[in-house]
Amino acid sequence: MPGIKSIATYCPKNRIDNEELVKKFGFTITFLLEKVGVATRAIADAEETTSDMCCAAAQLLFEKNPEFDPSLVDLLIVCTQNPDYRIPHTSAILQDRLDLSNSVAAFDINLGCSGYLYSLAVCKSLIESLGFKNALLFTADPYSKVLDPDDSSTAPLFGDAATVTWLSNEAENSIGLFSFGTDGSGAESLMIKGGGVKFPFLGKGKDSLQDSMEDPFLRMDGRKICKFVKTTIPEDVKKCLAKNRVDIEEIDYFIFHQASKYIIDSLRKALNLEESKVLCRMLHSGNTVSSSIPAVLQTVLEDDGSGKKIILSGFGVGLSWGSCLLY
Repeated sequence: MPGIKSIATYCPKNRIDNEELVKKFGFTITFLLEKVGVATRAIADAEETTSDMCCAAAQLLFEKNPEFDPSLVDLLIVCTQNPDYRIPHTSAILQDRLDLSNSVAAFDINLGCSGYLYSLAVCKSLIESLGFKNALLFTADPYSKVLDPDDSSTAPLFGDAATVTWLSNEAENSIGLFSFGTDGSGAESLMIKGGGVKFPFLGKGKDSLQDSMEDPFLRMDGRKICKFVKTTIPEDVKKCLAKNRVDIEEIDYFIFHQASKYIIDSLRKALNLEESKVLCRMLHSGNTVSSSIPAVLQTVLEDDGSGKKIILSGFGVGLSWGSCLLY
């Protein structure tokens, strides 16, 4: 059975702390810590790209796994909504930068906070059906590049990070069955309207963002997102448990997308879960989109993951969601 051999997480050194946001927006420290759940947010350098962050994560993975042979990688997936270029795919850039074999299958997956679950399912399926031996799954979404610095609804939440997950048939754990869902009627709840084919950037050069027909920044309707999470995700977790024929009491840890402390607490209460089983570890990173689940999972697998049953659940842009069992 395909499983996870190792995970590495890269967080940029730059930080935005709560004091800056208090001065700018008038938030209270109590709100930022107890509701948002963040003290500092990791922020990529101005010139740091998605592939730069992925390369940094890969280097950390190689260093912690000296037995790892990059020449044996035959599957490379990058989950990102913010690629280096519109064309080509960032995974092709990464294949070259990491000096991987030309026989590697490489492609991108354009998904946000549910992206790790979907990408994990794709990796598992390709390993099982086509015989791939070693897969590298990258997540990287430097939202700092697409946030409006004056938008108080997004500024407290998001941080930048990249992760890489090494998957193979020789792991000590196994990936179980998945549940998925999509509700495109909520697409505008999390959207960047400008820059696509419908509303292209019209200008040229450095000022092209200002010449777009539409808003180039991420906009979020927080109330709609909270309602979506509260009404959809508890049922999806139950659906995933049923598909895997596992009782909720058997689960050792629940790793939800680290959207905010308020949302994680809401899911814990809705499912009547023990507080010690629901992990909230975004204090010094922020909401890192598709990287939030693997970043937390890394700490669990390294500290206390042997033989544990873990539910992973991601949700966000789309609207999209997915859950799975790791055991």
